[in-house]
Amino acid sequence: MSVKPLARWAIVQHWSLRYTQRDGEVVTGIFTTSVGTVPFRYARTPRALFLPDRVVHLDANGWEIDASGRTTFSSKRSDFEKDNLDG
Repeated sequence: MSVKPLARWAIVQHWSLRYTQRDGEVVTGIFTTSVGTVPFRYARTPRALFLPDRVVHLDANGWEIDASGRTTFSSKRSDFEKDNLDG
């Protein structure tokens, strides 16, 4: 399995990542965010990203998905209004 979904997810978050260990199914590393670093572990086969405060499931394109496999999206834009019907 590829780590592309992990890299794409990090790009959407505006985070950079550094791998500290890679083996057949598990990748560990550190994200660098605007406020510091966040350690992670990524299991390739279920595409599950384990962060200190939560588990994020990804699809093949790096989008977050819920338990039923539907894409869950929340905008990172500061000018985005949830009730904005035009965008």
